[in-house]
Amino acid sequence: GRRRQDVPVAALFSTTNGELRVTEGGVFVGEEVCASALQTLTSPRKPETIYWTVGHGETPLDSYDAVTGMSDIVRELRRDAYRLKPLDFSVSASVPSDCAVVVVAAAREPFSRVELMRLEGYLKSGGRLLVLSTGIQNAGVNAMLADWGVKQLPFTVVSARTLSGSDVIVTDFADHRITTPLKGGTARKYAADP
Repeated sequence: GRRRQDVPVAALFSTTNGELRVTEGGVFVGEEVCASALQTLTSPRKPETIYWTVGHGETPLDSYDAVTGMSDIVRELRRDAYRLKPLDFSVSASVPSDCAVVVVAAAREPFSRVELMRLEGYLKSGGRLLVLSTGIQNAGVNAMLADWGVKQLPFTVVSARTLSGSDVIVTDFADHRITTPLKGGTARKYAADP
């Protein structure tokens, strides 16, 4: 048809820290980006919109913070043809009808009673919600989650294979001449302490 997806040159290279830029030190990820674009163009689904709440101290979509930033997640979602838009419940009376999922990303301030009612109405009509919790007891939508049977516990999930729970362990490597010597080994990336 008349479908089209533009892939900027900057998206073909990535560096550490989640920043995208074309440099000599950049890592080429063009094969992955182009494969994702082809998948998006050949899939029959219409683009869906993910709404990211704002106004409660949430981590913004464009945050490049090395520990708490969302830029890598946002980049992957956009590669998969999702539209990302902010949602401010103090301005919007309801969740827009084109919403695939509402994301509450690490809200530090509580939602008002009116905002919770608007979100709960969306959920009762079959809507979807992803909450990335901060661990602050009364922050974000925690008051509503208890009514839905979700209880926040004061624990950090740590795998037996990690040191701190925030490091990344890679044991499965793609078939490539660069990664062939790594087969059967383990690569570990340690996250910086907050």
